[in-house]
Amino acid sequence: MHLYRIFTFHLILLLFAGSDLGAQTPTFVLSGKVTDEKMNPVPLANISIFGTPLGTVSNDKGEYRINIPANREVAIVVTMIGYAPVKTIISGTEGEHVRKDFYLEISYEEISEVLIYQGREREGSLSRIDIRSLDLLPSTGGSIENLLMTMPGVSGRSEFSSQYSVRGGNFDENLVYVNGIEIFSPQLIHTGQKEGLSLINPDLVGSVRFAAGGFSAMYGDKTSSVLDIRYREPVSFASSVSASLIGATGHIEGVSANGRLSHITGARYKTNQYLLQTLDESGDYKSSFSDIQSFVNYRFSERFRLSVLANYSRNNYGFAPETRETKFGTFDNPMQLMVYFNGRDETGYETIFGSVSGTYTPFPKLNLQLNVSGFTSLESETFDIRGQYLINQLEKQISSENQGDSLMNIGVGSFMNHARSYLEANVLSIAHKGDMAYGQNNKLEWGLKLQYDIFEDQMREWQMIDSAGYNLPYSGKEILPWHLADSKNSLTVGRFSSYIQNTSRISLQMGEIDFNSGVRISYWDFNGDLLVSPRSSLTLYPASSDNLIFHLSGGYYYQVPYYREFRDKYGKINYNIKPQRSVHLVLGNDYFMRLWNRPFKFTTEIYYKWFYDLIPYSIDNIRIVYSGKNNGRGYATGMDIKLHGDFVPGIDSWLSLSLLQTRESIELEDENGAGQISATPYYPRPTDQLVNFSLFFQDYLPNNPAYKVHMKLIYGSRLPFNPPNTPAHELSFRMPAYRRIDLGFSKEISNRLKNPDKGHIAGNFRSLWIGAEVFNLLDINNTISYFWLKTVSADPAVPGEFAIPNYLSGRRINIKLTARF
Repeated sequence: MHLYRIFTFHLILLLFAGSDLGAQTPTFVLSGKVTDEKMNPVPLANISIFGTPLGTVSNDKGEYRINIPANREVAIVVTMIGYAPVKTIISGTEGEHVRKDFYLEISYEEISEVLIYQGREREGSLSRIDIRSLDLLPSTGGSIENLLMTMPGVSGRSEFSSQYSVRGGNFDENLVYVNGIEIFSPQLIHTGQKEGLSLINPDLVGSVRFAAGGFSAMYGDKTSSVLDIRYREPVSFASSVSASLIGATGHIEGVSANGRLSHITGARYKTNQYLLQTLDESGDYKSSFSDIQSFVNYRFSERFRLSVLANYSRNNYGFAPETRETKFGTFDNPMQLMVYFNGRDETGYETIFGSVSGTYTPFPKLNLQLNVSGFTSLESETFDIRGQYLINQLEKQISSENQGDSLMNIGVGSFMNHARSYLEANVLSIAHKGDMAYGQNNKLEWGLKLQYDIFEDQMREWQMIDSAGYNLPYSGKEILPWHLADSKNSLTVGRFSSYIQNTSRISLQMGEIDFNSGVRISYWDFNGDLLVSPRSSLTLYPASSDNLIFHLSGGYYYQVPYYREFRDKYGKINYNIKPQRSVHLVLGNDYFMRLWNRPFKFTTEIYYKWFYDLIPYSIDNIRIVYSGKNNGRGYATGMDIKLHGDFVPGIDSWLSLSLLQTRESIELEDENGAGQISATPYYPRPTDQLVNFSLFFQDYLPNNPAYKVHMKLIYGSRLPFNPPNTPAHELSFRMPAYRRIDLGFSKEISNRLKNPDKGHIAGNFRSLWIGAEVFNLLDINNTISYFWLKTVSADPAVPGEFAIPNYLSGRRINIKLTARF
């Protein structure tokens, strides 16, 4: 087929869609779901008719559907690498609909030979992430985001936070969906230790798909990435309980006797007080983060289904600091900061999220969905903290018996930090989605969404600094704060968005091509912008090799402001703000191969992103502070590599390497007031991290695989930062590299893998295991941000400003027990 015919074909489909239902054959329909021992769906499982080439594969929800010859017994075989095969006999009459769910058990048996097939696990730049290792990943958060931070192109700044950046973007530039509904994060949180729980509950997750750029038109208006989460629909009763020194989780799921009603509910509790005790600031930490989530489905008929998703979260953080001792400086000039505090920090936020979705299937090839959702967040950050500080110079001579002790005081002063910030955020939306399969290998998808964002906020923050009796900044006439933000805002923003996209599979002599093309159109009533976002992707499965996949994707993307982008560092809203714009181009390939006679997958992607109408920003811990002006332009380019496979037979491990450069230039008005505008040279953006490397490695005792070890290693090179009130294009430094190793050990006490139909009875464990984790094994002081202090001194050798590093958590040991029924 010529290229012009392909584009003409897609253009016609966008204007008119037909259906080819085909002729009836003497068959019956067999459908159901394939799950593992944790009741997670198993995608890409092979469901075949024994002795024939006929078959199908399960989708990302583990669901399958296949036509079976009627009026006779047929053997069905279900296989998946890493699981024991299942075989059963099925029969049915013509036109009958038979449901059969399959339950796969993990197999530890060695296989003499394994054939690797490419599978359909990629949709352009969107790829599936295996979550089976999530329970064993040593991490302080235990969230999906912690797993995501081991993937190429993704980096995190703090083990306390679930926020992540992708390919040079910031935390606000990532789309996150749960069951097709966009979710939102708290906005006022200043530091990672205050953040609490991610909205995504891992116990409920069935599948995870992720794209680090170049995603399709069905996903919204942001410029970095999309994380697509699907909660699973249970097929039988199951439950789990997990407890550790930093929290506890539990979940329960089940299906009604007639199979129409399914439900899954999870609750979580987390406290990071145990970890916070390793920080330089000592005092009374009180943190409590909890939530409960439920996903309920009811099938009224084969054609109509109603789904309800609800979440309530309450997060509180309190801290009464007492003292702080931090050593910093260089080998030639070691220094020490001592601070004595009084005051208290109280931060809290409450979130409520709910959605109701109705799905109607008038015939098997057409799905129509209507969704109504709402999100409410009540946030507050209040503190009054006074500190009296001393900066001392330390003895550096190793031979001296006083090595490390204070030699002289070079700075003394006090400061006062005050905040009374409050935010109420409400997001209401109604959306329609639809998809229709037609022809042999074609699918048309469309959607409409109306959303209103309503914000009420009050922000009052100031900082006073006194050094040697001088208030800074010193004016000689009045007392001025070092920083002051004082604002009260009320904002209502309406958004309308729509998309249409088509996906076709085309067979050519060179191989099979999956071609997706679509366009997203959005209207933003804040300034009347109409945004048109064309996007496309192409995936090639070469005929010459079953072990290669190539993909190319790109498009025009917008970052429509949500909340923080509207405001400058003083809290004032810019009513002339515009969406940020970006062009993506992503080229990559997947190569399936064998190393040491074991299966591996090697993935490579290179990308380039252009940015226009950028809103420059700085990052303080995990808080993003925008300039409130669209006066920047920039780019991000790099390469991501991942090797995933059986480093140890029968158990997954992977390593990821990312190389990145991201720069920006801003336009400045002439200081003389002449109205002339000049652009600065390109300088590093706050997320410019040249190298990011991560490794997740698992092993077990050869003669007893119930004993396992799990290691997570992360290295991130130096990130840029600049002093407060100093533009990054004028002065920029680099903080030390981020280095961390978390080590975990686990012992599977019981793995009976009994039939879940036997119910929840004592001893009927699907799995029971105990684990120990060592966080920050090497006890490395990783820097998250800087505490800036100014001093007044007559000594010219003493600098006027000090950057004291704020370190993250030190070494800690955690014990964890998990039982699944």
